[in-house]
Amino acid sequence: MRRHMFRIAFAFAAVFALATSMAMSQAQTVYANVPFDFNVGALSMPAGNYLVRLNDIPGAIVIRNTDSSKGSFVLVTPTDPRDLRKSTPKMIFNQYGTHYFLSKVNGLDGVGCNFSKGKLEKEFAASARHTPATKVNVAMEKR
Repeated sequence: MRRHMFRIAFAFAAVFALATSMAMSQAQTVYANVPFDFNVGALSMPAGNYLVRLNDIPGAIVIRNTDSSKGSFVLVTPTDPRDLRKSTPKMIFNQYGTHYFLSKVNGLDGVGCNFSKGKLEKEFAASARHTPATKVNVAMEKR
């Protein structure tokens, strides 16, 4: 009897986890039109329309250009939830002259992600140490 109850509880938990996972991946997909080329870590991304989605793996995000299918699976760190209280969904870029680097994604159903600076961005930041990066926001929307 005890074993039977354990199996029922396990089956219920598995179905609940699957349903939650499916609902989260559908609900946490947003789109953005990025009007400039940019970098995510070491990867260069062209200007265009992007799909941004939290991955099922904690601490990972998918960014895919819907025009060219070029994409990236990026490891991120979570943003402090207090920073998201009145945040609209957006991508936040650091701009150094004509170069853009993805810094944060906010508003994926109350979740925000920080991106680590890649080698190239660190070089730009060091060369512009007297002039901080300009923050550029690109709105995202659910479809």
